[in-house]
Amino acid sequence: LIRREANLSLEFWENLSPATRIFLISLGHLWGTRMIHRLTSIMLFMITPFTEKKRHNSFSFLLLGFNIGISPILLGIVILSTVISAPLLPIFTLPIFLLGFPRPLRFWSYPVGRSSNSCDDSVYYEQLTPHVIFALHNLLQCGSLGMTEPGEHFLLRWEDRFMW
Repeated sequence: LIRREANLSLEFWENLSPATRIFLISLGHLWGTRMIHRLTSIMLFMITPFTEKKRHNSFSFLLLGFNIGISPILLGIVILSTVISAPLLPIFTLPIFLLGFPRPLRFWSYPVGRSSNSCDDSVYYEQLTPHVIFALHNLLQCGSLGMTEPGEHFLLRWEDRFMW
């Protein structure tokens, strides 16, 4: 039998309010899913030169060895990008990553609700927007669009009409 002498208490966790516990759990879940998403993207970048003949070059093994060698630094970059919600930036489409600039909350200069431009087609978009929002809401709620994160954009196209 193994006997444990350490006195592990959850006193700190038990002293937190339920709202704080839920917040910490949801923050951990959010960061965990983002980190898994980023790590799978990095693994795809590292494996692609070996699985596709078009991308296979003579220095693929060198890049793989380099990435394995700097994996602690790469893991630190992934953790930092997860915490501050910054995108990972591959250098010259190679599986070597840097931290990108964090995305702004909004990138337009005018207040929310004001139209950026008006033209003859604005009538179509005004009528179409509520239906598109309802359909996107249902698709996101069902999980049909995959795992989406705040800041992601969808580009909708029908004939010569675009909606972003």
